[in-house]
Amino acid sequence: MFLLFILLSVVYYLSRDDKNKLEKIDIAKNNLVIKNFDLSKNLTDSQGFYRVTAAIAKFDKNMGKSELDNCSIEYKTDNTTATFHAAECTYWVDKKIVLEGSVNGQINSVKINTDDNGVFNYYFDNASGIIKNGVEVHGNNIIITSEKALMSRSNRTIEFIDNVEVDYAY
Repeated sequence: MFLLFILLSVVYYLSRDDKNKLEKIDIAKNNLVIKNFDLSKNLTDSQGFYRVTAAIAKFDKNMGKSELDNCSIEYKTDNTTATFHAAECTYWVDKKIVLEGSVNGQINSVKINTDDNGVFNYYFDNASGIIKNGVEVHGNNIIITSEKALMSRSNRTIEFIDNVEVDYAY
């Protein structure tokens, strides 16, 4: 009987679903460290979601924020798909995310990059963002560069500010 119990335990362990398995969690006073962080959240104002992933997330309960290493954000609504990546991020749940370093990403078919000192602040409450420091946007037959770009999902616009250059391909 004992052998049957051991055999059933091994079969259960090998067949369980790993979708929600966390690789490692370390808990200290008011701090939480998670490897392979993956958070998805439905949007309240539209039919969509956002997803934040990182190699390591360090959550500070007192500050209400997470410091993320090698992070990505995916944002999807009925007509917009966006993804952005950076080496470092700071995430405040349901408020904003700040990506820092060489920020690169895409909104639908438009590619967006910054230099190595790039900063991208995205605000979830009003679906807007500010991206700074060597912004370069590649669209259909056009490249736009500037020092700063303001993005608005509700207006479906990107406004370029400071040292704006536009290169058209004919």
